[in-house]
Amino acid sequence: MSLLKQAKMYSPAQHKMILSYLDTTRDPVRNRALFLMSTKLGLRACEIAAICWNNVLNDYNNAVGDTVRITNDFAKGAAGGREFYMGDEVKAALQRLYEETVGAYVEHQNFYFEPIDHNNFYYDRIILNQFGDGFSANGISRLFYYWFKEVMGIEGFSSHSGRRTFITNCARKVSTVGASLYDVQKMAGHRCLSSTQRYIEENADAQRKLVNLI
Repeated sequence: MSLLKQAKMYSPAQHKMILSYLDTTRDPVRNRALFLMSTKLGLRACEIAAICWNNVLNDYNNAVGDTVRITNDFAKGAAGGREFYMGDEVKAALQRLYEETVGAYVEHQNFYFEPIDHNNFYYDRIILNQFGDGFSANGISRLFYYWFKEVMGIEGFSSHSGRRTFITNCARKVSTVGASLYDVQKMAGHRCLSSTQRYIEENADAQRKLVNLI
């Protein structure tokens, strides 16, 4: 999306509204994980479409780990690869999705004593449609458009809304944990800090409070 016409951010209340709505959809576990990868990890639609289980699983026990690994082969631009920590909410959502999809399938196969090659699942995409196929980036974008329209009924929200919300929220809280905008830049996968800064929404009230501290 052009930076001249940025996607709208959504508020904490709207975030809860979307999650509540997703719980009523046909594939709530997948949809919750998909949405959180946008708003809690700041991933682009193309990254959500391409990310595989090997990008989030621990190598030693096939459980969802503490970090997410975005590689250059599906990130936007050659320098878009990065690895950073995921929060507990995203980790729990991905673990539940793994158990209800990959784990359930493996358990079913083992019941019938069929040989299992666990490595086959390691490189499977995380987000699949009802037919077991992966989404395109456009397909992911359409899902977001439909969800926002159903919940908010207004224009301006897109698959980039979650990413912008993530980057802005991180930028506003960096000082509370001793981090900096450089850390936000790395998590966003931007080559330069100026790209990250364009995503950050201004907050007039925060500016007023800040200047009064000086």
